[in-house]
Amino acid sequence: MFNGERADQYRGVPFLAPVVSTIKQLTRYTEAEIMAAVINSMSDAAVVMIHNTQAAWGRETYKLVKTVQKMYPVIQFLKDRYFPDGPVYYSEKALIEFKKKGRKIAPFVIPLINGIVMEKDGYRTDIVDAPYIAPKCVITAKELEKKAFGESPESGRSPEQRENEIESECIDDNRKAILRRHEQMCAELLLTGQVMMKHYATAEDAARGENYDLKYLR
Repeated sequence: MFNGERADQYRGVPFLAPVVSTIKQLTRYTEAEIMAAVINSMSDAAVVMIHNTQAAWGRETYKLVKTVQKMYPVIQFLKDRYFPDGPVYYSEKALIEFKKKGRKIAPFVIPLINGIVMEKDGYRTDIVDAPYIAPKCVITAKELEKKAFGESPESGRSPEQRENEIESECIDDNRKAILRRHEQMCAELLLTGQVMMKHYATAEDAARGENYDLKYLR
């Protein structure tokens, strides 16, 4: 479908021509996200070989053969392209002013007329509550007593040594989770013009998607 410029015109520039490139990029982004989700669903692996020495020692011993751990960066295509990083302000509320500039075309006027007054574009002001994101990780004493992923059964590491490693992994996992939430917010804003924010009180409610306080960011 297009705007014809003459009666016998059968071809022209379609209405969606200005956004065809953006739609193609969104398609590629969606395919990349799906592929990343499939890859990330694969578990890390640690291969442990069992030496059957029960006859000599009365027990079985274990030896770590190989550890494979995947490290994938967080994809932030939409955020980096359409919402690049800017100044950061620490506040619970933000005052945002919007001014929608029109595409007015100056009218032709009769030479005897001094001019025609064109309407000015107004603006609106919104007070936006900043979304609150606070992931955290719990490290238990029982977890510190166990062998960490990829750790040799003969390492002899103390719980204190494991705590530093597990804590750094939790911090990195939470950081990546926040970056994925930012990317999700950018995708919703571009596709729907708003971000639907579901605020939960417990991890159980968040996992089931129940009992949330719903707010919109427009």
